[in-house]
Amino acid sequence: MKLFDAHCHLQAFEFKRRISGVMEAAAEAGVVRMVCCGTEPGDWQEVKEIARAYDSVIPAFGVHPFYMDRAGQGWRDTLRSFLAEGSAGVGEIGVDFLRKDLDRELQESIFTEQLVMAKEMHLPASIHVRKGWDTLIHILKRIGPLEPGGVIHSYSGSADLVDVLERYGLYISFSGSVTRPNAKKVKKALAQVSPDRVLIETDSPDILPTTPGRDRDEANEPCNLPVVAKAAAAVRNTGAEEFALLAFENGERLYGRGQET
Repeated sequence: MKLFDAHCHLQAFEFKRRISGVMEAAAEAGVVRMVCCGTEPGDWQEVKEIARAYDSVIPAFGVHPFYMDRAGQGWRDTLRSFLAEGSAGVGEIGVDFLRKDLDRELQESIFTEQLVMAKEMHLPASIHVRKGWDTLIHILKRIGPLEPGGVIHSYSGSADLVDVLERYGLYISFSGSVTRPNAKKVKKALAQVSPDRVLIETDSPDILPTTPGRDRDEANEPCNLPVVAKAAAAVRNTGAEEFALLAFENGERLYGRGQET
């Protein structure tokens, strides 16, 4: 099985002292490409270094809504400088209105700035959204379709919204949540995504797939992506190998590496 992890955080604390083992396990599981997303200026250099050390890693840099207060005054110029060095993506960025302690207007402002930056620099964006779908659509209507595209990571929206998001150049990515027996909304949305727009991810170290006998407290890793692929394939009534290849090719196309396969 050949797999593309569309969203993970290899710079996470959980992997600090064992990144080589994490990468070896991923390779053994067939995960040959991973998009490693930064969340604030303090982790961008580490993301960059991991991508330099491992050819399988595609770096992305962005200010996550959870860490707006860590960005500092010069984050815009710093972000542009990281992206100008050949980064493959802008992310993780977005809006999260499930968190009541975060300023909504500031989230929308910082998110919009980064989306516009992604468009200007012709880079794909990795987008986090929880309870902010109306705001996302409002922003997309204002700035227009994304080129070369973007991805809604760990999708939690409705099936009805999928077609709207695709029209704005977005891919839809699904995480370990598809392995949960009661994830009816997520599975309905997954079934609705166009074949050329579907992606899968681990969101490591978060969203550990649900499997019998597994400790729920352990850190998720890219090597668990085959579990997500098999669950997603079952939802779409296709073979796991066939689905994994489809998602891999979609990821390669989105992140501009299609000529390498």
